[in-house]
Amino acid sequence: MDYRGLVAKCVEEVLTHSTVISRVWLTVLFIFRVLMLMVGMVGLTPTIPEISCHTQQPGCTQACYDSFFYVLPIRFFWTQLIFVSTPTVLYLAYAMHDIYRAGHFTGVPPKHTKPKADVNVSKSVLCGYFSQLLVKITMELAFIVGQYCLYGLVMSRELACRVYPCSHTVECILSRCTEMSIISIYMFAVACASVILNVLEGIVLLKRLRTKREKLCQRESLIFMFDRCSKKCCPNTGY
Repeated sequence: MDYRGLVAKCVEEVLTHSTVISRVWLTVLFIFRVLMLMVGMVGLTPTIPEISCHTQQPGCTQACYDSFFYVLPIRFFWTQLIFVSTPTVLYLAYAMHDIYRAGHFTGVPPKHTKPKADVNVSKSVLCGYFSQLLVKITMELAFIVGQYCLYGLVMSRELACRVYPCSHTVECILSRCTEMSIISIYMFAVACASVILNVLEGIVLLKRLRTKREKLCQRESLIFMFDRCSKKCCPNTGY
């Protein structure tokens, strides 16, 4: 089995439906997100000493910290990256499986393969491409809303806490709030840019399909008209 040929065919089939916008999206995903998360991993991982509460009551500071951060920002952003990139990975796996199932790499010469195999693969892969676009947009929007609800855009330095086992309202000071606010706004902007790119890519693909369908209809109309003219002008030629 020619695995290199399989991968090459998969990439060729994927690039058939992809646009320049999808390549920009990959840049946004892997450069602006992965590198930022790796660079800011240390700064975005707050520990218990990074929050200071005006109390000596045992367990109060830890409880306040848990109430402020249900999920650590660094873990939230890595989870977002995993969920957003998963549809693309699944789509590539599906495209590779569909191309292999169509019989492109069974060692059969091209003249013995089914003439409609390429068309079927293209249709199924195109449906998968649109599906992963919709899933990515949904994931991005869900994480944008989740980030805003959990952290907001700007993190406050002074926080008020009243949870068990604190006996009264405690004032807490959060360190590195400026750094975390900058990273939070940055990731929020990148997520919004990703949504916009995915929506634009869907629009471009729909326009491309519409143009291709119109050209196909025009071609079929010309063939039909030529066939009718041939039958009227040359009835004895067998056309």
